[in-house]
Amino acid sequence: QEIMQNFITNAIKYTEEGIVTIHARQVKNGVQFAVSDTGIGISKGDQARVFDKFFRSEDYRTRQQNGTGLGLHVTRKLAQLAHAEIRLDSELGSGSTFTIYFPNLK
Repeated sequence: QEIMQNFITNAIKYTEEGIVTIHARQVKNGVQFAVSDTGIGISKGDQARVFDKFFRSEDYRTRQQNGTGLGLHVTRKLAQLAHAEIRLDSELGSGSTFTIYFPNLK
């Protein structure tokens, strides 16, 4: 719940105008959720660091929003505890999609 809440909150926060979409689907051996937005997107350089503790992009569009740089770091830690995998697809100016795959635990 915390992971999805963070993805959705970020998508709304960084999409002044546009669409936020949430997808869920059953996949082989688990379930996959995706949160997509048509917001500001994340540069390639920032994508490599976006899950780092206290990381905040220097992009002026990101700096217009308040934040500590802890949300995605905590999200990654929670995903690791759940044996989940996170994927980020983003293009600056075209939005982002955060996808998380939760395997069935036996």
